[in-house]
Amino acid sequence: MTTFSTIQSIQDAWDLRKGALRESGRQTVERRERAVNSALVHGLPNTRDEEWKYTSLRPLIDRQFDLIEGLRHAMAPVDGDVVAVVNARLAPGAIPIVFVNGRLDLSWAGSEDLDSDFFRTLDEAESEEDSTFWDEWQSVQGMDHIFAGINAGLAHEGVVLRLNPSQILRKPIHIIHLATKELSNAARINRVVISVPVGASLKVYEEFISMDDGTFKPKVGEWTNSLTQLKVGPDAYCGYFRILSSVDSFHTGSVTAVLDRGSRLETFSLAAGSRFARINIDVKFTAPGAECILDGLYLVQGDEHVDHHTTVDHTVGNCKTFQLYKGILADKGRAVFNGKIYLRKDAQGSEAYQSNKNLMLSSEAEVDTKPQLEIDANDVKATHGAAIGSINPAELFYLRSRCIGEAEATAMLCLGFAEDCVMKVKDVPARNLLKLRVHEWFADFVATHELLKKENK
Repeated sequence: MTTFSTIQSIQDAWDLRKGALRESGRQTVERRERAVNSALVHGLPNTRDEEWKYTSLRPLIDRQFDLIEGLRHAMAPVDGDVVAVVNARLAPGAIPIVFVNGRLDLSWAGSEDLDSDFFRTLDEAESEEDSTFWDEWQSVQGMDHIFAGINAGLAHEGVVLRLNPSQILRKPIHIIHLATKELSNAARINRVVISVPVGASLKVYEEFISMDDGTFKPKVGEWTNSLTQLKVGPDAYCGYFRILSSVDSFHTGSVTAVLDRGSRLETFSLAAGSRFARINIDVKFTAPGAECILDGLYLVQGDEHVDHHTTVDHTVGNCKTFQLYKGILADKGRAVFNGKIYLRKDAQGSEAYQSNKNLMLSSEAEVDTKPQLEIDANDVKATHGAAIGSINPAELFYLRSRCIGEAEATAMLCLGFAEDCVMKVKDVPARNLLKLRVHEWFADFVATHELLKKENK
């Protein structure tokens, strides 16, 4: 058993993982080893590191997750009730890619629509592509984060989506990472690589959920370490919508994106359930005329902790970034938002707008927000700001006076605040999916707090 606790434990996990990779070829082993070594250069971060000032890894370390246990077991059959519920959660018309406890399940109904013209497993891609292909993905901004490096080195399984030039994929791809009570102590490490070349178009929904016997509130307590990488070519479009709704889970997620000339990336991160979550999103503009919409919403209750760190690097001119992150925090929940936008000296004519707004529902909740702009160009338009507030007591009193329970009244007032962010999503199916998950969270919020109220009487 190789548990995540120290740098040495990660090295030990790699030594074991390396043996299983030898069939993939020497280049794969060497590349993965470089990724692991690069991740371990600075050691495990702690709260003395500026980037981890408000988020301690202690809850994750104390849980003692096994880094390679998921590889030792064949994928177990999924309970029929679980299959039915997961299928009901799939976006209408979407092509499913399902990971069950970290293992790719291509027998899932609908997976037959994954055309070999644009889809390959990570194993296939690693054995087919030369080192140049993978070196480009490894060198992009954001891969220096420790959990991205751990993923690039230790990834159990993954997928590569590589469209052809001018290919328009009409159906969205819905990637689901499903955790069940089996192997609850094993780390799930999956990698997704998405290439949208010149003139192509693709929409991807990536969702992380945990289930037990058909319910979405199990005490699974799993850890998922995910890495999703995007390259959007000239005049191409990519919609990437990320949903974390895995109650009681531990989650470390990395997203990297590279935008070419005239490309457009629309992305949204919804965090609606996780005991501990750290999500890093890094975007880099490499040619003029590109646009990035980088929005998100975090909903935190109980003693959950959710940390978003985003970085957008304008290295060239005439590009645009629009970023709005909102948060709702209840009970003893804690959230962190650190958004950095760099406008380099060659980023003349660029625009960057960043805003973070938080609604506090409890005096015990806490948010640490740090929007940042670093401007080295003199011909740009840029704004940033943050706000923290609470519900208007008069509005809450009005609803309570109409015989509406406190939790329900609170949810009604908060829903508008949350949906204001979601409604900015231009892709209608993605917007509907996000709205549905937000409503599910508020329904759970009301049920949980009404139950606590009865128990305290």
